[in-house]
Amino acid sequence: MSLRRLFLCAAALSFVCVTAQAEVTNLKPHQAWSKVERGEAVLVDVRTPAEWQQTGVPREAKRVTLNDPRGAAGFVAGVMKAVRGDNRVPVAVICRSGNRSARAAAILDKAGFKTVYNVTEGVVGKSAESGWAARGLPMVSCGACAAQN
Repeated sequence: MSLRRLFLCAAALSFVCVTAQAEVTNLKPHQAWSKVERGEAVLVDVRTPAEWQQTGVPREAKRVTLNDPRGAAGFVAGVMKAVRGDNRVPVAVICRSGNRSARAAAILDKAGFKTVYNVTEGVVGKSAESGWAARGLPMVSCGACAAQN
């Protein structure tokens, strides 16, 4: 095989690999809640148990900490359990302010989840007017929360 042909094959293969991965879509909290209410996504709160206890969690959210002691593999396993083993179920990830959820969304995307949303403002938000709680979206108390995975 010529060097030129080998290069073209490698380029085509890398294009296929790159395009096979889904893109992460950013959502505002009210957009995520709308999807969750309609059954169009599973909401996953990736914060720590201490954070869940401090603020509560968005209603309907599955608690799967990004800080799993098994690392990214443990986190992905926890989310897989939350979606009953079906990586085609759309997942919306939320954290405190949107930073960890962006990282979590990238991990799930790389792990092969087909539809991943990042809730950009998180639960607390980055200002007084942003975030799930400040927007008045439903929260539940979580006094003795632990990760569900």
